[in-house]
Amino acid sequence: MLFLVAGLSDAQERGAIKGKVVDQDGTPLPGVGVSLTGPKIALRNEVTSDQGNFRFLNLPGGADYTLVIKLPGFKTITREKLEISFGRDISLTLVLEQSTLEESI
Repeated sequence: MLFLVAGLSDAQERGAIKGKVVDQDGTPLPGVGVSLTGPKIALRNEVTSDQGNFRFLNLPGGADYTLVIKLPGFKTITREKLEISFGRDISLTLVLEQSTLEESI
């Protein structure tokens, strides 16, 4: 009986980070690199789906997750100090801005 209770407690201390990456017009961006780091996990990498969605599931509770969003031709987004606690999921919509190309003559 104690094993079952401990298992449920551990499950409740886990959560997820889910999101969607879009451009400035709100168009979903597929193929965007999304990386997640944290003190209790190894580096995790995902690529957004055709609809611009990504998800990191079964994350241990903690308050120091860092999410990095990268796509060539766009500015990189970094979100720090994301907190997962007691089954709470984080849902984000991230807007990537096109980077400015500099030309040298």
